[in-house]
Amino acid sequence: KGKMDSTHIASASVSAAAITVTWDGTAASRYALATDIPYLLVLDSQDEKVIFAGRASTTAKRSDGTVTVAAADFLNAPGAGATGKAYLTFMRADGSIVSDSAAEDWAL
Repeated sequence: KGKMDSTHIASASVSAAAITVTWDGTAASRYALATDIPYLLVLDSQDEKVIFAGRASTTAKRSDGTVTVAAADFLNAPGAGATGKAYLTFMRADGSIVSDSAAEDWAL
């Protein structure tokens, strides 16, 4: 639970090659700044493995409205026909404020 409001996920797609999550980078919410850093947690519900967890990119920020994580950064590859959830949260660059998380279902 964070001080910033959550940011709605517009889409979340997961494949063997990449994870892509999009949101409205211009949406205003309580305490949000354009420079806030996106973090993702992507879970495979079929085998209950974490596919990715952490800072989505070293350069991505809230105002970008999208982030892509390459398969090379996956903790576990999604299985064939996998389904799961992607969670998105933001943190202030200095770590002082975080947001609530937003979730979106995905399927291969």
